[in-house]
This record gives sequence, C-alpha cells and structure tokens, in this order.
Amino acid sequence: MKFNLEHTNLQSILDSDVNVEELMNEIEASLSARNIDESDIRRIAELDSSPLSPSEREFDPANTAYLFDKGISPPKFTNPALRFIKGPLKWIVIKLVEFYALLDKKLSENRIRAFYAVVHELILQKAKMKRVESELSELRKEFQDIKTELLKQKPTEFKTYRRPFDDRTNEIQKFILKKIPSHESLQVLVLESQDDSFLFELQKRSITYHLCLLEKSSLLRFENFDKKKISIVNDLKNISDLTKFNLYIFENNLCLYPPYQLESLIYEFAELTSMNSKFILFFSNHSQKKFTAFQEVYPTFIFIESLVIRLKELGFSNIITETISQMGYTIISFEKK
Repeated sequence: MKFNLEHTNLQSILDSDVNVEELMNEIEASLSARNIDESDIRRIAELDSSPLSPSEREFDPANTAYLFDKGISPPKFTNPALRFIKGPLKWIVIKLVEFYALLDKKLSENRIRAFYAVVHELILQKAKMKRVESELSELRKEFQDIKTELLKQKPTEFKTYRRPFDDRTNEIQKFILKKIPSHESLQVLVLESQDDSFLFELQKRSITYHLCLLEKSSLLRFENFDKKKISIVNDLKNISDLTKFNLYIFENNLCLYPPYQLESLIYEFAELTSMNSKFILFFSNHSQKKFTAFQEVYPTFIFIESLVIRLKELGFSNIITETISQMGYTIISFEKK
C-alpha cells in the first residue's frame, strides 16, 4: 500500500532541527511495511490532537526546569532555508552560538537561582492547593450532612406534590426502559417512582428490582405490589444490601425535590454504591402544563453543566446527557468505575 503524505501538515514544519524530507521518508517506509486495516485508520482519525486548555494543563516542575536549563542549542542546518550556510561559515556560526550560550549561562547565574526558587515555591503551593481542595471537599460534605439533618427536623410548610400531571410521564418511562440493559445479573434499585406503570414494565421483563420511597404517603400508589420489594427510607444509608444493585434509577423529575436532598443523593451514590454501577436520572426545570396559565415553580433548578462537573469531581465516568426537546426533559446517565 502506497501512502501519499504530500498534503499533510508535516510539509509546513519550519524547525531548523527537523529534517522534513528524512522524516517524510521514514514515515512512508514505516506505513508501507505495516498491514493497516480500516479499524486502525478509524482509531487514528478519532484521536484528539487539540492542545489542552490552560485550565486542563498541569504544572510540571521537572520539565519546566529542564527546558530552562537546556539553554540555546546551535542549529543543525537541516532546514532548506539555511542551505546556503556551508563549510567554514557553518562552523563559525555553530561556535558563535555555543559561545553565546555559555556566556549567557555564566552571566545569568543569579537569574537561574531565582528561577529555581520560584519553581520550588510553585511546587510547595501546588501541594498546599491539593490539601486545601481535599479539606474543602470534606467540609462541603460535612456542611451538606448538617444541613440535611436540620431540614429533616424542621419540615417545610408547603409541600410540592411530586407526581406531575402531564402526558410526558409515559414517554420518559419508555425512553428509560430502552436504556436498561438485559442480563441475568441485573439488580435495579428504583428511587421515587412516579407511578406503578414503570414497575409493571419491569415485572413484564422479569427484571429484579427494589423500590425505595422517601415518604410513607407515596406507598398508597403501590398497594398491588409485593411489600417486601418496597422500602420507606430517608436516605440510601438505611437501605440494606445496597451494594448488590448495579443499576440505580431515580424515576421522577429531580427538580421536584429540594436541593439538599439531591446533593445528599449524589454523595451517597458516590460513597455507598458498588463499583461498575450505572445510574439514570432525569429532570425538567420547567412545568409544561398546557391547561393553565399559572405554571408551577419547582423547588430546584438544575444547571446541567455544573451537574456534570460535580459528577466528575466525585469520580463518576461515562457521563451522557440527552435532551429530549419534544418532552422538555434531560436524561443523564453515568457510571461508577
């Protein structure tokens, strides 16, 4: 297989240390000797070569010190633009550059010492910053736990009814059911189901499940189900054998619940569930009831970008958000690896 690299970005390299023609020949020879199939081509095509943004880059003190200490190196005259420098003139230029590099290093000893002092300080500050971030995360968790306990002791006067009256309910259930994998070891924990239709669908598919409700009053909607498969709990800590589940579905609009409750739920997902677990949640920040001009204002407004960042901070991966515009819902799924 013959590869033509004439139109690649390698042709535009203008670094004097790089022999472009020699590099091109080596690449073409290497590609010709390999048995490349379409999967290799797709894998390479999907590689992201874009530079990291400043927020994604990490300070590397060793590499920084090496680049600073490296100093000036004489050109190798492999660039076609320098082809006219030959013979004694080439030797003179190399010696002049080497002399200048040595002189610059000798005259800059104080500057070099100051630079290494700055690098040392940056290393200390980086370690200090990591400790502060760790302590801040623990403090945030402790604050959330205290807030949750206080709010539990002081019930709110106005209670939002958590069963939305609109036609979107069945559609979102169908969408979630499509995302449920089918295998024998599947154990599903359903949190706060909107109604009994979702549980009926799980039973029809012979999926092992357990339902957890946050309020005793919600139990009336599930009188036709096995009470052994239903629990009334304040938080996930009170669920026995929580780690046996590998799929967790919050089967109601998250925005119908207070912020402190959702914060606690995300923390508990991160701390109490088993590895290789999958989670499916959904929410809609706005009511879309067509029969009234007075729309409900939900207790919580969720910023999807901030939620994704928070999930990454807690160690979750494979975070996928899907916005279903015709229903006004956003579905978010993620995994604990």
